[in-house]
Amino acid sequence: AEVNPTLHQRFLARDPPLRLGTTLAALAARGAGVVTGHIGDSRIYRVRAGAIEQITRDHSFEKEREGMTPKKYLMRAVGTTPDVAAEVQMREARAGDLYVLCTVGLTDVAEDGNILAVCGREREPGKVAESLVGLALERRTRDNVTVLALGLEA
Repeated sequence: AEVNPTLHQRFLARDPPLRLGTTLAALAARGAGVVTGHIGDSRIYRVRAGAIEQITRDHSFEKEREGMTPKKYLMRAVGTTPDVAAEVQMREARAGDLYVLCTVGLTDVAEDGNILAVCGREREPGKVAESLVGLALERRTRDNVTVLALGLEA
């Protein structure tokens, strides 16, 4: 709520005006639950008991282009409009859950199963994040890649 109008005004003040924006994924652990918030196509995954679940819904769509790869369009992003709202959810959390917050630089080149395999192989959240960034770079991601992993303890 505070950052969006500032970014929007800065972009409009450019000559020519730019319609740039950014995505957002946030998580806060609270007692026996987590609160997630996101805008755009940055994602939050939960890994629990050997299974992975995308717990956010992308605010984007792909449009087919004749003879070309589909182009992705964001429907919601920070800074592109005067107002934007995060999609916020509260969820039950369990000891042993692992949350992965990531940008499209990872998800454009790695399937959920690839992410799950790294989460199963690495034991520390910092190593999970480092390995997933490495995977995206190995696969020559064409977008920015940021990954944060958070493990919940008993």
